[in-house]
Amino acid sequence: MTLTLMSCSLLPHTINAASVQPKNQLEANTNIKQPTKKESKQKQAAEIYISSLIEIIETKYRLYKLEDSPEAKAASQELVKIGKTAVPELINAFRKNRIFLTFGVAETLSKIAHKDSSVVAILINKLGDNDLQVRFGAMKVLENDSFVPELKKATQNKNPNSKYIVIGAVNALQKIDSIIAIPYIVKNIRAVGVSLLQVAVYQIKEDKNDLSKAELEKVISELETALKIIESSENDFPQHIAPFLRESVAELKNSNFSR
Repeated sequence: MTLTLMSCSLLPHTINAASVQPKNQLEANTNIKQPTKKESKQKQAAEIYISSLIEIIETKYRLYKLEDSPEAKAASQELVKIGKTAVPELINAFRKNRIFLTFGVAETLSKIAHKDSSVVAILINKLGDNDLQVRFGAMKVLENDSFVPELKKATQNKNPNSKYIVIGAVNALQKIDSIIAIPYIVKNIRAVGVSLLQVAVYQIKEDKNDLSKAELEKVISELETALKIIESSENDFPQHIAPFLRESVAELKNSNFSR
């Protein structure tokens, strides 16, 4: 029965919400197991311990590598042993916006994600967090070729509310490998912007002599697609980008032809 304001006014004043719940719902509520005092204390102790380990990383991490920070490395190893339970607090540490802490936590989360693949999905989701520092931290964690399949899948997210997930995933792919990233940059050019495309192209031109003929042909094809998109909507993009792409395509074609 749906209770309206009028029907409620006709009920005795002593009635409470529980008395109008279905019997099976009451039984379900009664059967919910509440944590014991011992369990609550254990949980609290675990949270304190995790926080203390994160604090060690924050104060002892140096030179952008855990290997160069023995105390921070030991704390990180302990957090990796704890695993997924430590993930929420580690992610929350990104919000402090402290560079050494961010890099140390990112290394730690990356190792946890390698051990537990379910953590990768959590991190992908955090690419869309409202907090910029959390998005940046999650992207740092995912800048590893082990996570390429999940990142590729994330770039295909069609949910309008998932814009930052797509942007973060494409940026992470670019950090891993420009050749891998190019198709996803071009496909999402309006979302990620031309700056990332330029970075990828510069990197590819620098490494062009190390690329196979097939890789160069693939890149050239993608850049020609990008050029068509930009030329068809020139007002939506900076004026310099179309000439830059034309010159880059010509340079790469010449490099490929001379092989």
